[in-house]
Amino acid sequence: MNEGHSSFLTLELIKSTMEERKVSFNIAKDIVSSMTVFTTHTPVPAGNDIFPLELVETYFNGMWDKFGISKEDFLKLGMEPKAVVENSGFNMGILALKIAGKKNGVSKLHREVSSELFSAVWPDIISNESPITYVTNGIHTCTWLAPNLKRIYNKYLVPFWQDSIHENNVWGNIRNIREYHK
Repeated sequence: MNEGHSSFLTLELIKSTMEERKVSFNIAKDIVSSMTVFTTHTPVPAGNDIFPLELVETYFNGMWDKFGISKEDFLKLGMEPKAVVENSGFNMGILALKIAGKKNGVSKLHREVSSELFSAVWPDIISNESPITYVTNGIHTCTWLAPNLKRIYNKYLVPFWQDSIHENNVWGNIRNIREYHK
């Protein structure tokens, strides 16, 4: 899941798993957890959708019965563990964090910020030990590189430089390019 916006998909996966495998909610949730990854990109409260409970109750009316859990337990899937249901909203980021087996931010610093922002999801551990990890965003260099730079690199760097951009020797002639283009 890329951001919490898509986290309702975990509920559908749980429902499908329960039906297909004839298992309980908790077992289906564990199965779904083992096959889902959540990446948070927006570590500020405004970047995480929180829906009024009345709206969630309207659109998911009866889903808790299909899951074999109480309405309160269903609603708490989108809340901090110590939240009071009557005073809370349904947080899509929290839903994703509670169900996804792997959780990450998009950089080391982002992991730290996200761990702090969502620290209440794991109230019994300090934020820097949360299960949120990180991956460093990357790009496909030849797709994002300007065509004129690609031509220059093709001319001055080692043949097939794009296949080994992580190796230092590929960039050996990079300083010479400005010499040729003064």
